[in-house]
Amino acid sequence: MILDIEVEFFSNMHLRELPYYQALCAEALGLQQKAWNIMARAKRDWSFNLDRKGNGFFSTTPFFISFAQGPAIARRAYYQYLLGLVKLYEGDRERAKALFQESYAGNSDSLFCHYYAHL
Repeated sequence: MILDIEVEFFSNMHLRELPYYQALCAEALGLQQKAWNIMARAKRDWSFNLDRKGNGFFSTTPFFISFAQGPAIARRAYYQYLLGLVKLYEGDRERAKALFQESYAGNSDSLFCHYYAHL
């Protein structure tokens, strides 16, 4: 079951939306408090990391790419997308759309972000 998947290094890197989908699953199963707890933890973590000062590169980006695209832009785009999912979960579609659009402007490779920005 999706709720049994633990957030760890692999899921943070490759399943970044996992908490969003876990919260939706918990809600569908009638576990509203669990859903709120999942999203509150994700919102806290993602908000903290949004403007965190980096060390010159972001994620698994090869070092040389940091000279072409600023790591701060990549970090911001990454976390704006995730915070957009939080706003979508909270029912704030307008703020979610704004976050998705900002994120997509910083990373036009994010197809899911592009999809959500045009809901």
